[in-house]
Amino acid sequence: MQVPLFNIDHDAPGPPCVPYPGSILILGGFRWLGMDGQLRVVGPGDSALVEAQKLTAAEYGEDPQEVVGAALFREDPVNLTSRTLAYWEAAAARGGYVLSELIV
Repeated sequence: MQVPLFNIDHDAPGPPCVPYPGSILILGGFRWLGMDGQLRVVGPGDSALVEAQKLTAAEYGEDPQEVVGAALFREDPVNLTSRTLAYWEAAAARGGYVLSELIV
């Protein structure tokens, strides 16, 4: 599977690893992938919370998708790295997805 290199944060060299428990992968477009392979999306009733969290993120120079994901799902949003790529590909497959098709 090919994932565009601009979507991967490159870690220090090392073997593939597993993200910390409770992590969710930031996919873009305010969507996240859970370690269980389930896609997490912003629900229709969450728009006020999302807008408030976006403003907070902008005020502090943080990634809005990280702040919104943490607030909505009480999990730790993470970016895709070269060391966690294999794990997230497997997680997507558990949910019936292909990781490269989920990343925006």
